Amino acid sequence: MNFMRMADGLAHTVYQFIVLSILWFMLDLPYAALMMMVSYAKTPDEIKSITLLAVALIPFVLSPALVVVDRVIRRFRAEPEGVPTKLIPFICSSYRQNYWASCAVGAVYAVMIGLIANAALVYGAQFAILFWVYALFFGLTAFSYLMSLAFVAGRNETFGQYLKNGLLVTLGNPLKAVLGIGLVGAAVYLTFHSTLFPIVFFFLPAVIGKFAQAGYQHTIAKLINIKEAN
Repeated sequence: MNFMRMADGLAHTVYQFIVLSILWFMLDLPYAALMMMVSYAKTPDEIKSITLLAVALIPFVLSPALVVVDRVIRRFRAEPEGVPTKLIPFICSSYRQNYWASCAVGAVYAVMIGLIANAALVYGAQFAILFWVYALFFGLTAFSYLMSLAFVAGRNETFGQYLKNGLLVTLGNPLKAVLGIGLVGAAVYLTFHSTLFPIVFFFLPAVIGKFAQAGYQHTIAKLINIKEAN
């Protein structure tokens, strides 16, 4: 009986990861193409050009897709059997409903990420310690970006509140932010330097979405406990 429950739970988890990854690749085809281009890039200039294009697409492509993935994860959690019904209409409505809010949040973080990446390339090449300092700032900014989008997906707030909440969650969990983004970065590195490239490449978006959703849920649960304690 326990084995059947474990097998059923594993099947649902795999199903969720497959759905989330397929959804991400459908909504983020430009990024899937850019990841493939990076794997075949031969010079630093080629990688730099691809990176700049990836940053430019953050507001219009990446951010709306991440919000939709986040909302689908919530839909999975809400369904008792873990298999949501009418998923395609839900995806379409979620994309339209949150597109401009996610674009606005993504534009702010695109500028921040672009500035940090440029500083790391310019000054990090001269001083190794500065490279790691900028890498730390990049990790914290990336985590804050994911948390802000999680609030876009989960709550109807103002643009300023989305940014503020993402920043507050990051400042409240700096170690978790750095470790989490570090693990994602390691997974990305392994994607391009491992024979498991197809598997990691396919499931990585779902892992990032699950990570962001877990951070958001942990924060909301903590706030509820604090409110009840007071």
